Amino acid sequence: LAAEGRDDGVHFAASFEIARASDSTVVVRRTFSAPVTVWRGDHGQLAAQLSVAAAALANEIAAALPAK
Repeated sequence: LAAEGRDDGVHFAASFEIARASDSTVVVRRTFSAPVTVWRGDHGQLAAQLSVAAAALANEIAAALPAK
């Protein structure tokens, strides 16, 4: 997971794996990168943008879950 506000914007990226509980076989391996957004030094804005990116990551993980 990498999440930071830099001079060129807010960056958020994460790699994740989904493994079968029965035998730990990895069935999904992905890297997620949220679009870079503008940041002007306001830490409240940074927190809000990272929150939106984290929600998008959660949606991506949920969508990647294999059907039972």
